[in-house]
Amino acid sequence: ELGACGVGKGTHYLQPPCTPKASFKMEPKNMFTQPLPPNIVSQGSSWGSAESGESVNGANPNGHVVPASFVYLHPEANGFLHGESSGKIRPAAMGYPGSTAPGAISRMEISNPSDPAYTQNGGKMLYPHATVNGNHNPNYNGNGNGHTFDGSFPPARPDMTQEPHYSVYNANGFNGHVQGHLDEVPLPLQMSKPAIDSDKHNEHDEDWDNRTGWIAAISKFSHDHYYISLSLFLILTLGLTAVIMLVPTNEKCAKSGSQFTVCEQTNHDWELSFGNASKFKDACGEIRNDGLVRFNEITGRAAEAETAPRTNQAEMQGLTLIFNHDDASDYDQSIFTPARIQAMCQIEAIITKHELYSMFCQVGAGNNCVDQFLSPMRFFYAETDRDPAANGCQEITVDNANAGFARILADINGYGSFFLSDAAGDKKFTNKTRSNVLLGVPLAGFKDKDDDKDTQGSLFKLFYAGLDCKAFERDLQGQFQRYTGVNPCVGKPDDFYFEGIEGRLLDHFKIRGLPAKAIGTILDAGGIRSGYIGADPKVHTDEGVMEVRFWSLAFQSVEFDRVVSSDLYYSILSIVVVYFYIAFHTRSFFLSSLYMFQIVMSLPVGYFVYYNIVRIHFYSQVNILAIYLALGIGADSVFVMVDCWCQSKLDRNIKTTQGRLNFALDRTTKACFNTTLTTVASFLSTSLTDVMPIHCFAVFAALVLLVDYVFMIIFAPTVMMLYHVHFSDLGGVCCCCSKNTKGCLSAQDPVVTEDSVALRSKDTCYKTCCYSKWPQDAAMVEAHVQHQQSLSEEDQMRWTERFFQTHFSRLIIGFDLQPGKFKPFAYLFIILGFAYGGFMASHAVQLTPPTAQEEWFPKNHMYTDLIGRLTNNWQGGAESDYMTLALVFGVSTFERNGMKEKDIPKFNWYFPKADRGVPIYDETFDMTKGASQLFFIDTCNEVEKLVCEADACENGKILRTATKPVCVMKDLLNFYIINSGDTSATFVPEALFNPTYMDFIKGMGQWDAYYKKHVDSSIDLTVPTVRAKVLSMFQGKYQQVMGRNKRFDKVYDWAMIEFRSSVTTPLSNKDAHASYDIMEEFVAARRAEAPEGMRSLFQSDTLVPALGWTWMIVEDALVRNLLVGFAICFPVAYVVLIGATGNIIVGTYAIISIAFIVAGVLGAAKLYSGWDLGVAESIAGVIVIGFSVDYTVHLGHLYKDATMFDSKELKTQHALTVMGTTVIGGGLTTLSAGLILYMCTLTFFTKMASLLVWTIVLSILYSLFFFMSLCAVFGPTGEVGSVYTLCGYLKKKQA
Repeated sequence: ELGACGVGKGTHYLQPPCTPKASFKMEPKNMFTQPLPPNIVSQGSSWGSAESGESVNGANPNGHVVPASFVYLHPEANGFLHGESSGKIRPAAMGYPGSTAPGAISRMEISNPSDPAYTQNGGKMLYPHATVNGNHNPNYNGNGNGHTFDGSFPPARPDMTQEPHYSVYNANGFNGHVQGHLDEVPLPLQMSKPAIDSDKHNEHDEDWDNRTGWIAAISKFSHDHYYISLSLFLILTLGLTAVIMLVPTNEKCAKSGSQFTVCEQTNHDWELSFGNASKFKDACGEIRNDGLVRFNEITGRAAEAETAPRTNQAEMQGLTLIFNHDDASDYDQSIFTPARIQAMCQIEAIITKHELYSMFCQVGAGNNCVDQFLSPMRFFYAETDRDPAANGCQEITVDNANAGFARILADINGYGSFFLSDAAGDKKFTNKTRSNVLLGVPLAGFKDKDDDKDTQGSLFKLFYAGLDCKAFERDLQGQFQRYTGVNPCVGKPDDFYFEGIEGRLLDHFKIRGLPAKAIGTILDAGGIRSGYIGADPKVHTDEGVMEVRFWSLAFQSVEFDRVVSSDLYYSILSIVVVYFYIAFHTRSFFLSSLYMFQIVMSLPVGYFVYYNIVRIHFYSQVNILAIYLALGIGADSVFVMVDCWCQSKLDRNIKTTQGRLNFALDRTTKACFNTTLTTVASFLSTSLTDVMPIHCFAVFAALVLLVDYVFMIIFAPTVMMLYHVHFSDLGGVCCCCSKNTKGCLSAQDPVVTEDSVALRSKDTCYKTCCYSKWPQDAAMVEAHVQHQQSLSEEDQMRWTERFFQTHFSRLIIGFDLQPGKFKPFAYLFIILGFAYGGFMASHAVQLTPPTAQEEWFPKNHMYTDLIGRLTNNWQGGAESDYMTLALVFGVSTFERNGMKEKDIPKFNWYFPKADRGVPIYDETFDMTKGASQLFFIDTCNEVEKLVCEADACENGKILRTATKPVCVMKDLLNFYIINSGDTSATFVPEALFNPTYMDFIKGMGQWDAYYKKHVDSSIDLTVPTVRAKVLSMFQGKYQQVMGRNKRFDKVYDWAMIEFRSSVTTPLSNKDAHASYDIMEEFVAARRAEAPEGMRSLFQSDTLVPALGWTWMIVEDALVRNLLVGFAICFPVAYVVLIGATGNIIVGTYAIISIAFIVAGVLGAAKLYSGWDLGVAESIAGVIVIGFSVDYTVHLGHLYKDATMFDSKELKTQHALTVMGTTVIGGGLTTLSAGLILYMCTLTFFTKMASLLVWTIVLSILYSLFFFMSLCAVFGPTGEVGSVYTLCGYLKKKQA
């Protein structure tokens, strides 16, 4: 029975290059002219090709024929080999006697076949009796006894002579009839063993049963002591896991919990703390805090009463309600109808009548909550009539509704415009309105609104999310210890819980998440699926349906934490999915269970290294992504190991289990080293970012992958040994499932060998479970063994390997299998790969930082379009909608590196909230000088005129309409003029500056006259209580813009110009840069004109770090990180690819493939999804390089190792056959893990899902089709492009 090209059925020999135009097989009757003797063990195969005509009895009149390749006979056998052709007879391949190693006989040139004195090309005599019939020359019919027909033979190993098999070879180059006749079989040819050329080294030539080296040492330990190895692995992994689960975390990360705890998030986490934008923002806030004590000394105010608790608006802690028509047909009608006004009042009362509202509201005289001036309800109801529990919020009449709306229109130049749509002024009605419920700052125990913003924000979050008395009492001793306000839990049971206003609003609108209510402490309400997804809050009234939206920064923060926690559950689902796919691929739940345990344990062990050795104590939700990466890369390594183990049984040179384990571990270690190195390099390049959470994620991911690689080396062989002994065949412990081994499951490799019997005889566990049952089933096992051994190599391949060898590979290398022939599909794949890659690259280069505010929630989430609803199509905005900017004088920089001599601790990047540093003052700054005052006042005037043509600015000016800068020097000059009567003064004289400022800030001298003329003439300052309150507010305003601070026993002055800009927030990166650049150019111009002492000028916004200029810088850093990552990863990947393939040409093909994969992924982000270069895209861009390398490096490595083949076609076929299954398996596991990410809520994770899916799909397509086509068409053979050859040439040239 004849096999396909390259394989003879019944043998285990691969035919060397055999690529005729049209393959056909010679039947046995055409090969042998007499019956085969019964003692023939197996017969070889013959192949030929026909350019035209057909093969008849082994002859082809017009084509080329290889009469026979080889035949194996017992020493006593007689055989007769016959073939004829009118064409040329090609050289037959040669197989080593008794060897699986293929070879090829050297071509012998015959100068004149008709001449008996034909030319010979050296060599040895094959057989003592052979006949050559020259049928083209009737005169040449002599016997060819003793003639040598071949060239030189490839050397063989000495031990090949021990097998009782001999070969019959055909000669080469005869144009005529050739017969080879054996009367007796010669002795095996004795040949010396040569040194192995490292560049042509074939792993099938290896003595895998007797390997040495560190990999073999690990393999041997696993082979001999697999129970000990398993125990050590469990002790190591579980022990280190116990450490991170039991040892308390750093208190700067979280107030409680173990090392493996997500740190408390702060506004500074994503900030580039060493950048100027961050330093200047900190300097702006810190100099104000530094100056409070000194200011209080000057004004005589009590030190503990810097700013009275909750007397200022908490601009970032308010809650906004939006009301508009649900039906578009009602847009031409007013929203202010009696029923709708009543509904608005009831909804607002949920907030203002909450039990905790008095803890957080803004207070006025008498320490009572002030009325909400940004609520439209004040135009329709008295403040006392807005409590539904006290019969308030009654439906008003139409006349009262119209009268209230008239009052709003009358206040259109004040706050009235805040409640109106942009068309309301002309149409005298508004089809939507809004309410902004403001709270008060600072909370009791804090100096001002900027003092410890994070802790104050956490307290405000209790009002929104809910307050648990037990937890609150504990936190009063911890993170809330500075809080000195009202404790609402006094007199309440320990387990009392105040439901937050978010829960009340969700209940009011019947918004339910999954689960609808919290399940104890295990799962919060909406912990699996947020109620805001698909939510559409509405109020049904007799006058129609009103759509309602509510939002606050605190709500968004609570929702963000909630959906991150829910998204974490999907990582568990991805583990389950990958587990079952590994079981399907390996056909063993035992292997899947232990290998999944290995992959999962790489996470806690990696975290132990991350936390305790690398000493990074920050852990955020972004690190969740490491789970998906570990699953993808880890499963790929598992498939390499399992596939190598399966392929090792096909190599008949490997006689022992130790040899199989050596083969599998060696191949896995080398193949996975290349993929792990490139992927880890991509993460390490990502870790160079200035964005701390991304840096931490990248370091953690790199460590996890390194740990997983180490586990593959030290634990994977142990798993294979346990599987081999107990589960791999019909004699394993699976026989416990049934009295008869026919009922066994998981019998993937049912071959019992003498070696496996020896292993089991030493295994106590095995003998206890199954040894007694063996003799009962010996006959069946023996029958199975014989059947298995009778199978050809092709039959023993898995169906996927057969598919890649006989079907897929021929699509690439051509169906005629002839070297150098045209390969239409390969050329098509190459053209398509270049075309698509170039097209997507043109879109990838169009990626820019976000042109709009980045969205973190999906399209159907209630918060997604709220920013647009809050800021667009309104006649006027709230003050908090506009960015406050400051121009600061007197501060040189902000020092974060610590000052040991001053006992100032160094800034810790991983805990950015603490120890942020100190301002460094400009000692030359002196505001008492006239030149300094004039320059300061002139700067104020220039700010009022400063043009801003950016889209983010209103009315073409940087200054908001109808506002002016807080210009302390201009105000001080006006006070001096009134106080001194010097109306011609342009600045305060230097000698009078300090006393004038003291009178100004303490309300002395002609302060009352100044206030009535320049500030507010309607205030009656003769009333002591009124004057005291006004003066306190006045002092609070100016303490923010000028001060004298004491630092390190020295006194320093500073001053700033603060103004409300026309720049609305939040900003896109494009708009932020446009307005930021205008301010920077302005500051640079002012510095150039500044007198001495005034050149330490900088500008900053006063928003929280997550907004404003600092977030713009973060977005810039993400783009920069992507470019730096490319600059590092591509060269590293190129070097690794060249090292893995050992060939510069193959490495170049691989890096081209990877470049097209990266271009395809980033191009898809722009072309298909319309994304910008945001957080997810910037992270994924570099990660893509690591993932895309895996499959090409596997295939390139196998192409290099196919040294037994001389043609690029068969090298390509070999790579696809051996590694194609692994590539598909690794791709599908990563793909399945990526698909799970689509179930997450945060767009960060769903974007990562798309990017991972695109990466895997393109990696598979480009590696299997594009890269393999390049190798099949233009791939190097022999020494071409070899790194070893090049190095040898360079050494020789140097010598």
